[in-house]
Amino acid sequence: MEKTTRRLPIVERDEWLHPVEEQMNRRVERYTQKLAAIERSSGSLVDYANGYRYFGWQWDDALDGWWLREWLPGAHDVYVFGDFNNWQRTEIRMHKDAAGVWSAFFPAAMYRDRLRHGSLYKIHVHGDNGWMDRIPAYATRVVQDEATKNYTAQFWNPAQPFDWRGDAFDASAVGSLLIYEAHVGMAQEKEGVGTYREFTEKILPTIKKEGYNAVQLMAIAEHPYYGSFGYHVSSFFAPTSRCGTPEELKELIRQHFNHPSICVWGLFNELLEFGDNPVEYIKELNELAHQEDTTRPTTSASNQMGDLNFITDAIAWNRYDGWYGGTPADLGRWLDGMHRDHPEIRIAISEYGAGASIYHQQDSLVKSVPNSWWHPENWQTYYHIENWKAISARPYIWGSFVWNMFDFGAAHRTEGDRPGINDKGLVTFDRKVRKDAFYFYKANWNKEEPVLYLAGKRNTVRSRRLQTITAFTNQPGAELFVNGKSYGKAMPDQYAILEWKNVELQPGENEIKVVSINKKVKLMDSFRCKL
Repeated sequence: MEKTTRRLPIVERDEWLHPVEEQMNRRVERYTQKLAAIERSSGSLVDYANGYRYFGWQWDDALDGWWLREWLPGAHDVYVFGDFNNWQRTEIRMHKDAAGVWSAFFPAAMYRDRLRHGSLYKIHVHGDNGWMDRIPAYATRVVQDEATKNYTAQFWNPAQPFDWRGDAFDASAVGSLLIYEAHVGMAQEKEGVGTYREFTEKILPTIKKEGYNAVQLMAIAEHPYYGSFGYHVSSFFAPTSRCGTPEELKELIRQHFNHPSICVWGLFNELLEFGDNPVEYIKELNELAHQEDTTRPTTSASNQMGDLNFITDAIAWNRYDGWYGGTPADLGRWLDGMHRDHPEIRIAISEYGAGASIYHQQDSLVKSVPNSWWHPENWQTYYHIENWKAISARPYIWGSFVWNMFDFGAAHRTEGDRPGINDKGLVTFDRKVRKDAFYFYKANWNKEEPVLYLAGKRNTVRSRRLQTITAFTNQPGAELFVNGKSYGKAMPDQYAILEWKNVELQPGENEIKVVSINKKVKLMDSFRCKL
C-alpha cells in the first residue's frame, strides 16, 4: 500500500507553496529533529534558551571567582587561552561533566590582575576533525582585528554595571504609533559602519524630528560578514562590536527610555505553536513585562492563527496578500473577518510588501512570481496601492508597517534582478533611486512638501497604443499633456491618485507630462517613451 503523508497546514492553505512542498517538508523534518535533540539534552526549548544564565562567564560569590562553561558533548579535549595566559593554548584545561559541559574556574586571587575587563580569549578544541580554535557560543562580546580580520571573544566586565532603569513614561500620551526601522551600522550617510553612539547622537534626533515615535533596530547580534545585513549571526549573545560597545548600546536605550522611541514591548515574531509550544512562556513574558513597566502595553507579530494571538495587549500580523499568495483584495477580507470574529483584540499589520526591480518594466499588470527573476515595478506599485486602501479604510487597525524602506542584502535570496538582495524596498539598495511606490506613500503621508509624480516613467519602451497614465499628488489636481496635446485635468482620489485612461501614443517617441493646476505651487513631471 502506498504511503501517504498529511500535507502541512501552511501548504494546504497556500497553493503558491505546492511546487516547493518537498522542500517545505524537509525543512519541517529538520526542525522537528533539531527540536527533539534540544528537548533530549535540555528538557525544553525554554530551558535551552535560558542557558546564557549558566554558560559563558559566570561569577561565583561563594568561591570568589569566575566560571567559564561551554557545552561541547562531542569534544575530546578543550582548553581556554587568551591574553591572560600569554596565548598558551594547552595551559588551562577545561573539565567535562556527564552532560557534556566543559568548565574552567578562574579564582579571583590568581586572575584578578590578569583576567581584566577587555581581555581577549578563545577555546582550543580537539574533536573528530582535529584541533581547532573557536569562539565560545555564549560569548557576550566579539571583536575583529582590522589587519588580520581574525575574530576573538572578549571578556566584558565593566567596573560599573549599566543601570537599565529609567524615568517613567506614559505611552498613552503618544497617540498613533509610527515606527521607523533602522540598521545602526547603515543608518548614516558617511562611508563606513555607524556606531551606537553616532546613532544616538545623530540619527535618533532626526527620526524624532520627522515625526516617528518608535524605533525598531535591525541586525544587532554579531555577524561575521557585514554585507549579509545581519542574517548570518555568529554570536547570538554578543551585540555586534562594529557599532561600538555594549555600554553604548545600553546608553542608546537608556537615553531614550523617557522618549516616545519605545511605545510598546514586543514579545515575539512569527512563533509556531507546534513542537515545544511557547504559549505558556509568552504568558509569563507578558506578565513580567507588565510588572516591570506598568505604562507600556505589549504586542507581538504573528503570521498564523492560534492561542498566541490572544496573550498580548495588542497583536500585529505579517501579511503579504498579493505577493506570496492570493491577491491584494484578500487583505481587506481577512481583516474584516478577523475583526468580526474577534472584536476584542487590537489588530495591526506589522509587515506588508512586494519586491520590485527598477529594471523590470511591463505595459500590462501581471502578478510577479516571488522566487523568479522577474519582479516588475508596476506590480509592486499596484500591490501597495491596494493594500494601503484596505488598511487605511479600516479604523479598527491600530498601526501598519511597510516592509521595507530600502532593498537590503539577503544572502539566501535568488530572485529579482540579482541574487543576494531582498528587493521589497521602496528605495533601491544603493539609496539612489526611489521606486514608484515610494512616491505613492509620499503623496499620501507628506502633507507639507508638494508632490506631483508620474508613475511608470522607467517603462520607456511600450507595446500598447492606448495607455492608462497614473500620477500621485497631494495637490488639488493636475493636467496631462501627451506630445503637447492636453488630455484634460484630473482630481486626485482619496488616495492621492490621478488617472487618465485611453491615452493614445503615436509610433516612435512620445513625451508624457503632467502640470499641477495649483497656480501657487508650480509642479511638473515628465518622461519620454517609445511605442
